[in-house]
Amino acid sequence: ELRADKDVVLAAVSNDGSMLHCASQNLRADKGVVLAALSNDGCALQYASNDLRAHKDVVLAAVSKCGSRLQFASKDLRADKDVVLAAVSNDVCALKFASPDLRADKDVMLAVVSNDGRQLQFVRDTKLRADKDLVLAAVSKCGSMLQFASNDLRA
Repeated sequence: ELRADKDVVLAAVSNDGSMLHCASQNLRADKGVVLAALSNDGCALQYASNDLRAHKDVVLAAVSKCGSRLQFASKDLRADKDVVLAAVSNDVCALKFASPDLRADKDVMLAVVSNDGRQLQFVRDTKLRADKDLVLAAVSKCGSMLQFASNDLRA
């Protein structure tokens, strides 16, 4: 069957990464094939084997192209700061797939508001809303976000 022919699948995913969904289960677990698919389409991560979704380099290749693909990463990698930073730097919406601890991490939130200052309004951690660096990054992108800073910073 052609879906199990590595040469055929490599040719297909190199042209269109989403074609990984047509590959055999064995080839969805082949790191080289999956990385070839991810090289042009980060969305292909959803078709990779569960084992490869737990490989940091594979997930980084995906979220660097399509941050929201963080949702298909293993639970451990959704709690990996490097992976989450790569994802939110590409797509701030990826934050919703990060672990709760990283959604309250200053470095992660700084990356988020540096890309989209409006995201400050969704920061629930009062310490982060009182962090001058974080608020400055947010208001530099969107001045109206000052209203979401802590009272101390607004005083």
